[in-house]
Amino acid sequence: MAKVFVNFRNGDEPYAAALIFATLQARLGQDSVFRSSDSLPLGRPFEPELLDALRRCDVVLAVIGQRWLRLGDGSKRTSLNNRDDWVRKEIAYALNESKLVIPVLLEGVTRPRRDELPASIRALVSRQGIRLEHRNIVSELDRFVEKLVEHVPELANGPKVPQAAQRPGWIHSWHVPERLPYAVDRERPMSALRVRLPGKVVVQGPPGTGKTQLVIAYAHHYAADYDHVWWIDATVPELIPGALAALVRAAGVSPDPASAEVFDLLPAAVRAGGRWLIVLDGAGSPAAVARAVRAAADADVIITSVEPGWEQLGETLELGPFDRTESVELLGEPLGARLDPEDAGVVAATLHDLPLAVAQAAAYLRSSALGAHEYASLVGDRPEVLLDRGRIHDYPRTLAGSWTLALRALTPEARALVEQMACLARSLIPAGLLTRLVPDALAFDDAVQAVVGNGLATLTDRMLVCHNLFQQFVEQTLSPGHREQLRAQARASLGAQDPGDPRTPRSWSSYSVLLPHLLALGPGEDDNDGFRHLTLRTVEYLVAIGDASNARGIAERALEHWRDDATWRRAATAHLAHALFQLGEYAEAARLDQALVAEYEETGRGSSPEGLTALQNLAVDLTAAGRRKGGAAAEVRRIHERVVAERRRVLGSGHRDTLFSIHNLALDLRVGEAYDEARALDEEALGGLTNLLGADHPDTLRSAHSLALDLRATGRVHEALDLDRDTHTRRSRTLGPDHPDTLRSAHSLALDLRATGQLQQAEAVERVALTGLRAVISSRMAAEEPDPSG
Repeated sequence: MAKVFVNFRNGDEPYAAALIFATLQARLGQDSVFRSSDSLPLGRPFEPELLDALRRCDVVLAVIGQRWLRLGDGSKRTSLNNRDDWVRKEIAYALNESKLVIPVLLEGVTRPRRDELPASIRALVSRQGIRLEHRNIVSELDRFVEKLVEHVPELANGPKVPQAAQRPGWIHSWHVPERLPYAVDRERPMSALRVRLPGKVVVQGPPGTGKTQLVIAYAHHYAADYDHVWWIDATVPELIPGALAALVRAAGVSPDPASAEVFDLLPAAVRAGGRWLIVLDGAGSPAAVARAVRAAADADVIITSVEPGWEQLGETLELGPFDRTESVELLGEPLGARLDPEDAGVVAATLHDLPLAVAQAAAYLRSSALGAHEYASLVGDRPEVLLDRGRIHDYPRTLAGSWTLALRALTPEARALVEQMACLARSLIPAGLLTRLVPDALAFDDAVQAVVGNGLATLTDRMLVCHNLFQQFVEQTLSPGHREQLRAQARASLGAQDPGDPRTPRSWSSYSVLLPHLLALGPGEDDNDGFRHLTLRTVEYLVAIGDASNARGIAERALEHWRDDATWRRAATAHLAHALFQLGEYAEAARLDQALVAEYEETGRGSSPEGLTALQNLAVDLTAAGRRKGGAAAEVRRIHERVVAERRRVLGSGHRDTLFSIHNLALDLRVGEAYDEARALDEEALGGLTNLLGADHPDTLRSAHSLALDLRATGRVHEALDLDRDTHTRRSRTLGPDHPDTLRSAHSLALDLRATGQLQQAEAVERVALTGLRAVISSRMAAEEPDPSG
C-alpha cells in the first residue's frame, strides 16, 4: 500500500505539518500517512522506525515554513548544515531513491535557492511543489489530495477514517498578520504565554519589546489548536465592533451582521463549537476592550498593550528585552547584518537587548560603513539619532519615533518626571526622588500614571523603572544647561532622603537603592549640604556591609571636591581614613587621622566630639599598624583612656560613642595582654550596646566577638565557644556568610573548637573562614575588630 511521508522541522510552523497529516489521514486512510510525531510507537528506537517508513513510502512532502532554512542546532550553524539533521537526511534519502518529493511552501515562503541548500538536497529546488495559505488551506489541501491520488492511484485504496472521527473546519476562520521572516524564537515568553492559556492573557510591556511579534508567532505556532483565529487592531476602540463583525461573518454565524449586533452574536458563536483565539493588539486601556472580552468569554483572548492595570480582565505577561542569545541571533543572518557573535554581543549590550532597537541596528548595519564598535559608541553619544535609523518596514515607526510620539502625549508634569528620571541612574528610581517636581500629591500621582500608561516606565512598590536605552535617549534630547539643572535638582532630592542609620541592617536596602543615583550624580559634585551628608553616610553604609573598596572611592571623590571647605574636608578625610583602615592600609589611615588630630588641637577643638573621634581613630590605627613598642604603647593607651574619660563625662557611660570607646580601650588592653581588664570593659560595652541597639546589631555583635576573645584568653574556652557560636550564627543571618565580620567570627569559633578538643570540626570551620578572610581583608585583621569610627 502506498504511503505519504510528512517531512517537517520542529519549530517551523508546526501547525502546518499537523494539519497536513490529519487531513491526509482523513482522506487517504490511517495507515497511508506517516509523521514522526504521530506515527512513531512510544518507547521504540526511532531511527530504524523512521528509516523503515522512508523506505516504504512513495511520496515525501517537504513542509517548508519561514524558519525552515535558518533554525539552529544549538551551535553557530543552522540545522540544515548539520549532516546529522533528520530533515536533511530524510529529503536526501528520498531524492537519492527517486521517490516523489514535493515541496510544500507555507504562506509567504519563497522557494529556497540552490546555494542555500547542502549539495545532497539541492535537487529539491527543481521539484514542483504547492503553496498553502491560511485563508484557503482546507480547499487547497482538498485539491492537493486529488492531484496526489492522480499521480499515485494506490493512495485511494487505504481504509478511511470514519466520518465521525474526522475533525471538521480546520482553521475555519483565519485572519492573522504574516510572521516576519527574520523573527527569532523567544522560547521563555512563548512558553509563559502557552501555560496561561486557555483563558485571557494580556501581554504588557513598553514600546519596542516585541509584544505584537510574540503573539503573531504564537498564533502561527499553535494554529492547529484552533478552528478560528482572528487578529483585531485595537488601537482605535471604535473600530473593534466592525472587526468582530468580520469574524462573525467569516465564521459563518451571520452573513452580514451589524456592528451593534456583534456583541450578542459572538458569545453564541463561540459556545456553538470549535476552539477560538481572538487577539486584540495595541489596546489602549481595559475599558476600551472590556465589552469585546466579555463577548468572547468562552474563547482564548490575547491582548497586547503598553498600559498597566489589566488584572481584572486577565492574567498579565510582562514582556521585557531579548535574551542575549536572541539579540545575537537577530544581529546575525536574518536581517543581513551578519555580525559575528562577539560584535553582535557588543551591539546588543549597548542597546540593552531591546527587540526593536536590535532589529533596527541589524537593518542599519546591513548597509552601513560603520562597524559594530563604532555603532555602539555612537548609540552611547547620540542615541536620538541612531535610534531613528534602520527602519523596519513591518513596524510603523522607528524606536525613536515611538518614544517621541509617547513623549508628546505626556502632560507637562509627566514630561518633567521623565526628564528627571533620564538624569538619574539606570536603576530602580524611588518615587520619592521625584515628588519635588510636582508638589501636589494627586497631581504627582496623575503624572506618574501618565508615564506608566504610555509604556515609558513601570511602577512596583513605589519604585519606577525605565528601560536604560529610553533614559539615555531622553537625556540626549536635553540641552546641556537643562541637563545640569536637572542633575542639581536630583542631588537636592537625593539629599532630602533619610535612609536611616547606615550601620543598621534594616536601613541597608534603602541605601542600596539610592547608591546608584549617588554615583550617577557624582559624589561631592555639589555644594548641597543634604547631598554631601548622604555621600558620607553612604561611605559608612558601604563599610558596614563590607564593601570598603567602593567606600574608599566615594570618599576620595568627595575629598577632592571639598578641599576648599574645611568642615566638609575634615569629614571626608575621616571617612576616607575609616575605609582605608577596613582595607588594612593602617599606615595611610594613621597619616590622615594624625593630620586631623593636629588640626583639631591647633584650633583648640581637641576635646570636641570630632576631635575626640579623630584622636580615638588615630589610636586604633596605631594599634592595628603594630606601633606599640616602648613609649608608643603607653601613649596609645593614654589616648584611649582619655577618650573614654571625656566621653563618660560629656556624653554619659551609656552613650553609643562612649561604648565604642570602651570597646576600643578593651582591644588595646587585650593586645597588651591585660585580659581581665579587657574582659571587664567588654562586658560593660556589650551590655550597653545590647540595651541600646539590640542583640543583632552589627556593633553589638562586634562587641560580643571581642568579649569572646577575652574569655578564651583567660582560659574560659567553653564560655568563649558558646558566645562565638551564637555571634557567628547571628552574623551569618544578619550580615551574610561572606561578610568580613562573619568570617572573623568563624575564625574565632574554629580556635574555640580546637581549644576544646573538637579538632575535625575546627579544621573544617577554619578552612572556610581563612579562605574567605584572605579574599576580603588583610590577614592582620583576622582576629581583631577595633572600631575606628566611634
